[in-house]
Amino acid sequence: MNTRHLGTAFALAALACGGKETAADSAAISPPARTAQCVEGAPIITAVGVGPVRVGARLSSINDRCTVRDTTFSLGEGQMERGRVVGLGGSSVALTVSGDSNPMIERINIADSSIRTDAGLGVGKTVGALRAAYGRLCAATGEGRTIVGVPPLPGVSFGTSARMPGVDVDSKPEAIPDTTTITGIWIHGGRSACGGGS
Repeated sequence: MNTRHLGTAFALAALACGGKETAADSAAISPPARTAQCVEGAPIITAVGVGPVRVGARLSSINDRCTVRDTTFSLGEGQMERGRVVGLGGSSVALTVSGDSNPMIERINIADSSIRTDAGLGVGKTVGALRAAYGRLCAATGEGRTIVGVPPLPGVSFGTSARMPGVDVDSKPEAIPDTTTITGIWIHGGRSACGGGS
């Protein structure tokens, strides 16, 4: 495992998602009524996205299927970032998108506990459940946060409630207690602490 990539990838994820992502919706980008269903059943987290929402895809690829609204994110310490909120049936995700005229989805930010992995894990579940479902856990710290990843989901970072000053979780992820809660999930399509990804 390349610890330089490990620390960089997770530190960037922590920096970019360092605060609570509270969405302040504004004008609708596309009409709320849809003829096609945005997602069938519960949306599932994969290494590339959630339901029809994919990292690296153009926002226009879901505009005709899903309700998409402007939003702003609080990144902590007074930093704000513009993005989008996408309705996925009874769930929603927040997106960080590129600033060009045909925005690309750069990151999917998940705070909705109803959106889960194929193993049923999401916000509100525990690190112990993540270990039990996926085996080896990898970790990094950034901005005082502990972020974990699992080999089967490269490009997905799980923010946790763990605050472990003085503990090198990069080299000792087993030190993170099983009772630690998952507080947020980011699909970024990049490298994970466990290797893999682009």
